[in-house]
Amino acid sequence: MRSPIVFLLLLVAGAHTAAAQTDAPKYTPEIFGRLVGGAAAAGTNVCLRRAGSEILQCSYTDFDGRFYIPRFGEVRPEQATGGTKSVTTYPAHWLQMGTLSGRATLLGPIELVDSKAVVLHLDCDLTRHAAGADGKVDYCEIARGQPNVRSQAGR
Repeated sequence: MRSPIVFLLLLVAGAHTAAAQTDAPKYTPEIFGRLVGGAAAAGTNVCLRRAGSEILQCSYTDFDGRFYIPRFGEVRPEQATGGTKSVTTYPAHWLQMGTLSGRATLLGPIELVDSKAVVLHLDCDLTRHAAGADGKVDYCEIARGQPNVRSQAGR
């Protein structure tokens, strides 16, 4: 009699562990960047935005176009319903530049990372052709000599 109960408990514990791994938090990286070209000017507002909300973290550029956006904690997955299926996804994050006219310019996507310790160094050039081969806008590139943390999102 005990054997089926023990087996059932182990099965439930294993399912709970698997669910906990898929719901593991991800983090926004700490971002050091430089904005150059085009409409970039000292005092330009650069913000990290979160899809589906007004949550954002902003910084102003200095005279050299440098900006810093600190990490702001963990991001938990959200349940999205597509038809009859429920899918767990993380909300999209992106950098945008605000201007004096109040218009926002999308600078590029920011992938969430697996570790609180990740620091992202970006070079954002507004004169660069923004649309990549996949059609997504991305004025920013990982600075040379820095690890490509964007690839962590695919793991």
